[in-house]
Amino acid sequence: MNALQSMLAVLGRSFYLVVSLGILIGMPYSGHLAWSAYHDHVVASERLEEAKRVRAELDRQLEKIQEYRKFSTEVKGFVKSAEENRIDERQGWSSYAVDIKEKLITVSELRALLLNAGPSSRFYFKPRKLEITSLFAKEGLPPRIVTLLTTKTATGAAAPATPPPVPGEKVLLSLTGHYLVFPRS
Repeated sequence: MNALQSMLAVLGRSFYLVVSLGILIGMPYSGHLAWSAYHDHVVASERLEEAKRVRAELDRQLEKIQEYRKFSTEVKGFVKSAEENRIDERQGWSSYAVDIKEKLITVSELRALLLNAGPSSRFYFKPRKLEITSLFAKEGLPPRIVTLLTTKTATGAAAPATPPPVPGEKVLLSLTGHYLVFPRS
């Protein structure tokens, strides 16, 4: 029995030695595995963020393509309409220059002028400059306009010094551009 006990004692010590060696080798290895798993997680997270960014950019590009296709369709419709209305016939169009500088007009005259500046099937207004100044008080007007309002009339007779127009009554207009008119046939 002593031999059996001594053999068990040797095996027990060997077992503790094997377990101790396993722990000494296993702990760093399991630490290495944990670190590798964490590193792989970080790399996967970065790849996921990059994939999301690329997908968002792809979606933006697809949206731009859709906008371009819509714009292209609209342009094709405009070109077809222009060809039907003989807009490509440059000789058929007459150009009239408009150059109004600092003219004092009523609001209703301004409204009519702006309505006539809209496009139609027979004419198109191509503006270059539009300035509308509301006349509220003498202090807000340029000195040359105050002088114009308070000095001589068109006949040359001296006009009595009058205050600026009632707010909203008149506006000062400057308009430059061209009317393109297609004569009726």
